[in-house]
Amino acid sequence: MKKVIFFGFLLSLTSTMAQAQWKVGVQAGYGQAWNFYDRELPEGAEIDVPGYHLSAQAYYAITPWLSVGVEPGFVRRGAACIPDWGPIFVGDTQWHLNYVSAPLMVQGSWPNIAGTGLRVFGSLGAGVSYRVGGFTRSVDLETGEVNGEIKFKDLFFPTPPTLWDAGAHTNLGLGIPVFGQELTVRAEYYHGLMDTSIDTTSKNRSLSVAIGYTFAL
Repeated sequence: MKKVIFFGFLLSLTSTMAQAQWKVGVQAGYGQAWNFYDRELPEGAEIDVPGYHLSAQAYYAITPWLSVGVEPGFVRRGAACIPDWGPIFVGDTQWHLNYVSAPLMVQGSWPNIAGTGLRVFGSLGAGVSYRVGGFTRSVDLETGEVNGEIKFKDLFFPTPPTLWDAGAHTNLGLGIPVFGQELTVRAEYYHGLMDTSIDTTSKNRSLSVAIGYTFAL
């Protein structure tokens, strides 16, 4: 009896693996990025800046309901009222941080809802990002004048942000069948676990909406 159960399990696993397939695609997202930090801010201060990403994705379907994959790409994060800018002028100084990232993801799906072909999915994962560029922008709050932009390679004060970031990625979305493939719309949240500034608590956060297109290989 045990042998029958074992071989039945093995046959089921082999069948599942045979049905597994790759799904690849591209996506673009736009939203708001900010830092979580522990300093007092001026009344009414805004701490977010526009954030976006352009990325590819490759998922391996273990079952129709479970996939694992990676989403390599370019992402801009950042913040306003950066933490380690001292009270030198009445202004707002922003980080605009450019990273390359390739988070590893696990995705759960509910395919073909009520026979419509629609798919609801949610993903959770983690990854490390490496800063490849960026700049600061300073705005005088009394006049609204932009005091210029400085690339990080030319920046001496305040302390430039660290090169590395790491955090958790999560999203919830809808897949829509289009011409035999799939258009995806999803809401995304990033929760950074490392400080962007060496001198103080300053962890990346972002919230965005992304549109993508995927197809099965």
